[in-house]
Amino acid sequence: MQIKKLVSLPSRTGRHLQRYNQGYRLVVGCIPYRIRKTHKSSPYELEVLMISSQKSSRMMFPKGGWEIDEDIELAASRETLEEAGVIGSLGDKLGEWIFKSKRQDKFHEGSMFSLLVTEELDVWPEKNVRQRKWMTVDEARELGIIRFDLYKTVYGVNANSIIGFGPRFIQALISGNYMTTGV
Repeated sequence: MQIKKLVSLPSRTGRHLQRYNQGYRLVVGCIPYRIRKTHKSSPYELEVLMISSQKSSRMMFPKGGWEIDEDIELAASRETLEEAGVIGSLGDKLGEWIFKSKRQDKFHEGSMFSLLVTEELDVWPEKNVRQRKWMTVDEARELGIIRFDLYKTVYGVNANSIIGFGPRFIQALISGNYMTTGV
């Protein structure tokens, strides 16, 4: 199924197709980004796309359930299209973590990918329930949106390294050389 065909469809709902691993619901998502040329001292500026929660104005990265009829890459792209209304070039998996759902008081196992945004849609499945906003990583940190203390990592991957967004990360994104540690 082509990801663009999902634009006119409603978001998937329900849990009957959800994947689980040892009782943890598997969720996937993306860190949508773009690199903009600037007139500042640095020639490039990395921006990330944040979306609002359905029930509040709290901003976050798009993520949702990985379903049994799709591979992990399709699930990550689908969730990002449904929630953020963007399409792009999916990068490598940046890492995995375990987190506790605030709503259901259950644990989930998450995987995040980078997504270089190539198209921002005017209409998408969750347009009426979510807002999206481009911001620099520093802006996201200042607003408390990127909070490394919320990520419980597994497999020895450090969330601070995954989402470090330092100059080396920007260079890695430009060159296509992603690293899961030390960036």
